[in-house]
Amino acid sequence: MPASSVFISPFLKPLSPRDTPEVHFEDSPMCLPLGNSSKRVSCDTISTSQFFTPRESPLTSPRRLASTTDSADDADVPTQPTGAPTSGAIVVAPKQPLLSFTDRPDLLPTEAVLRRIRDALAAKKEAAVAEFLQYAKGMNGWIDCGTIKGARVQRREFHDGLPPMIRGTVNFGSKFTPWDFLDFLRDWDAKKATDDQFGQGACLCEFDYYTAVAWMMFKGMMMYEPRDFIQALYTHVVAPGTVAQVAVSTDDYPEPSGLPKRKAVRAKMILAGFLCESLPDGTMDVTLLAQVELKVKVPNAVISRMPFFLEQPAGLVKARKYMEKNGVKRKTNRPTDYSGK
Repeated sequence: MPASSVFISPFLKPLSPRDTPEVHFEDSPMCLPLGNSSKRVSCDTISTSQFFTPRESPLTSPRRLASTTDSADDADVPTQPTGAPTSGAIVVAPKQPLLSFTDRPDLLPTEAVLRRIRDALAAKKEAAVAEFLQYAKGMNGWIDCGTIKGARVQRREFHDGLPPMIRGTVNFGSKFTPWDFLDFLRDWDAKKATDDQFGQGACLCEFDYYTAVAWMMFKGMMMYEPRDFIQALYTHVVAPGTVAQVAVSTDDYPEPSGLPKRKAVRAKMILAGFLCESLPDGTMDVTLLAQVELKVKVPNAVISRMPFFLEQPAGLVKARKYMEKNGVKRKTNRPTDYSGK
């Protein structure tokens, strides 16, 4: 358990048809220009069939094909951009046709709402990243649990009612870079293939590569119902060769409509994420950190010793094996160096 359907909630106030910006699909994200700014807000696509009937599906309806001709925005994606970190097997997702949603303005939130969400998330990013790095790198209070299914595991207990925290590290060898691992995290098919408890996921809104909002649902265990999360995702370059992705639950994004009807309990992602560190020997360590309020009536002291809790970092071993076998699907907006924020 933790740390993308054309989907922006119709709950938000729609734009008028003449104000609705043209939408492009490149590597399956939906890009919404913010006014005259060159920056775009994007939303990844997962299976739209669960939100639309075949006749209404924006990915299959011929009415919504605006153009299939090449343009400046439609230029072929290079297999590896100049200056991009080299790695193992890289798979570039195929280019998508140009689509238009001017006849479905109810799918698009207003620019004002998007700006408000973006500003709220930006104001909280620095504190979230700082707290994550403090626990991901600190040594005080951690209890060594040894090696569990290939991962070096530690746990930390709190005495103020907060749930326990788990931390684990796996070495990924020299084949991959931090950007490769982050591409793996953004691939829902890969997530499902390596996490038996993962049910579904959707990127609700991606403002840029470094800031997004996502929804994830995990299957129920024993007598417990599924749990889902709406979380802010922050990507932060700590240093050249070291990148963190931090996840925290957020109330800044309106409750989405159109999510699967299956009943799930809204859990809280207090603090979670991954730290990818390039080492002097040319290999890369990936550390998982997670502190989650699952909304269960089980004492925290018991949870901190349960197998499902202690074995979470072992998912990194599955991730490494999956990447070694299948490579990674490189996102078109992935950075080419470590100069980002």
